[in-house]
Amino acid sequence: MIKKNNNNPLCAFIHRKRVVVFGCLVSVLSFPRVDASFDPELEADYNLIERPQSLIDSGVYAVLNYVSDAVTNPIGGQSRGFAYCDSYFLGLGYNFGNTTPLKGFSINTGFVFRTGHNLTSKINNQFSVNQVYGGQTWKIYSLSLSQWIKNDLINIKIGRFAPSDDFLASPLYYRFVNNSINGTPVAIVYNIPFATYPNGVWGGYLSVKPNRHFVYKTGVYSTNYQTFANRYHGFKWTFDSPYGVLFMNEADLMTGSEDNTKNKPGNYKIGLAYQFADVENHFGGVSKGNYSLYFLADQVVCRLSATRYITPFMGVLYTPPQKSVFPFFTFAGLAFDGPIKSRSEDVLSMMASCSFYSSSFENWTFVKQTYEIDMEINYQINFYRYFNLTPSLQYIVNPHGYNTIQNAWVLGLQTYINF
Repeated sequence: MIKKNNNNPLCAFIHRKRVVVFGCLVSVLSFPRVDASFDPELEADYNLIERPQSLIDSGVYAVLNYVSDAVTNPIGGQSRGFAYCDSYFLGLGYNFGNTTPLKGFSINTGFVFRTGHNLTSKINNQFSVNQVYGGQTWKIYSLSLSQWIKNDLINIKIGRFAPSDDFLASPLYYRFVNNSINGTPVAIVYNIPFATYPNGVWGGYLSVKPNRHFVYKTGVYSTNYQTFANRYHGFKWTFDSPYGVLFMNEADLMTGSEDNTKNKPGNYKIGLAYQFADVENHFGGVSKGNYSLYFLADQVVCRLSATRYITPFMGVLYTPPQKSVFPFFTFAGLAFDGPIKSRSEDVLSMMASCSFYSSSFENWTFVKQTYEIDMEINYQINFYRYFNLTPSLQYIVNPHGYNTIQNAWVLGLQTYINF
């Protein structure tokens, strides 16, 4: 829980994007495909650990994509319903390439337009079951300056963006429609001022990559939740932050060889998020600061070919229970790239997350909430680089931590188009 502190400035909070529309599933499995490694969400991320290819050549570049979610809960939840929402993203930038005096420098900006409704309001569960819901309006998401130094050893970024662009994230998480882990494990947002797409905040970011196996990242952000209101459209750029300053640190270890036919890469991340602010305790009083610790891991365990492999993943987050809604959050899952030999670019993904409500938070609010489990299995059907469909099945256990709401089944279809 956060107490306002008008003496602190600098920023954090952001969400995500993806693809859905109900439709065809037969004949699709025999349709040819291309480019297994492509992930639509990463098209909008200008600050990946590996420097964007577009920075190699000088000039203007643009990204435009569309994501929609159509979901329904035929069984369970507080009430039945259907919801559709969509999201358009336009990213524009200019890079100065490798041949100018401003080598490695780029200017990046992103715009979002969202419409639609959220099925979670019908189910009454904690995390959105259609992940492109949130901030249903047009807004500017990001405006940043980025500089790569010494052959991509160091990256510096300043401006307006979200910490979730660079911290507590994995391309694997974007494959899910359920918002409990899509892009970023969202439980952290309820505990400290950690911004996620589509809400940008003022921040500064630094990464150092001494070799291909290790990256250290740090950042400072200022979050003001009031500026996320739809009526501002992302243009309320105050530096004042009633919730203090968020200081992020993350160390990433990357394993594996460079041989794609035999390589079994892994990613192991440990991080600390610290909030510099006066924070309210659930039982009264105020204490200095709050923090979240997290550990993330994914590891290819079986590689059938260059484009067919199995990757289990997991994560754990901890925040002091007297200051948080979710002191403990954990998740695990598995991604199978190329589950069908003739369709080696498709992806089968499954995950389960468990969010434990703080017992002190329950006593503070006089409402008994225990835990919520969110599960999902989906199959991403890729039609070339620019289009895919992802039918999904979700199961929500103990919605919103209440044992009085029936467990819910959710059917969905996500649609992605890259223009």
